[in-house]
Amino acid sequence: MGPTVRLVDAHVSGWHSAGPSDWQSVLLMLEDLGTESAGATECLEWVESLTAWRQYLPPGPTAAECTVLWRADRFRRSASGTSWLTRKTFRTGSGHVRPGVVATWVLLTDRDTDQRLLRLVAHLPASVQDGDRFSRDQAARVAAWVAALDGLRATLKRLTMDLDPDMVVVSCDWNVDVARLHWRTLINTALRPVGLRLSIPPAGTLHDRRIDAHASRRRGHVRVLPKRKPFDHRPVLTVFSGAR
Repeated sequence: MGPTVRLVDAHVSGWHSAGPSDWQSVLLMLEDLGTESAGATECLEWVESLTAWRQYLPPGPTAAECTVLWRADRFRRSASGTSWLTRKTFRTGSGHVRPGVVATWVLLTDRDTDQRLLRLVAHLPASVQDGDRFSRDQAARVAAWVAALDGLRATLKRLTMDLDPDMVVVSCDWNVDVARLHWRTLINTALRPVGLRLSIPPAGTLHDRRIDAHASRRRGHVRVLPKRKPFDHRPVLTVFSGAR
């Protein structure tokens, strides 16, 4: 977007049992706050018909866990897809085997300026953190998490070269506490080659841990919003402004 264009973006870590009315409650809250684009994880529902939002929900149980949403009066979709960040398998807390980590992305074009926003969302494996080190009893999850972070950098490099966006915004359920210097440095170091840096939430997004966050080339002012049932995370709202 140009250097003076403001973007209000949100990340919502969802809940697999949440239905359309639950998502509608969250989207209406975001709409009231002027949100124009968002990424969501654990979202298996079509929600775009509920308000003035549009949505890219990829097909398939793995890809569909992450979705990108945007306000139709601000953006139009120019391209979209999914990218494997890693195909390393791991078991979830429920015992199901996940075949890897998939990111969902959309290239959005501003209806007024024709500037392009690349919006990507992903969900990294859980239970990998033990303080400032990786968990010793979750080898498969840790391996997938590390590979997914490397895959995220490679994916962003490829997409920015192919699509030449004016702005890039990533949000993830990182599943590590980015308020801790160790994890923040690990992620920022991985994203530095593509020019991105985390914007740290001012409060916990899952209990007292700040595991949901945006990364962008721009500085962001971050708010943590009230939790809505049945979701267990608190949404994150980031207002981006300034130079790209």
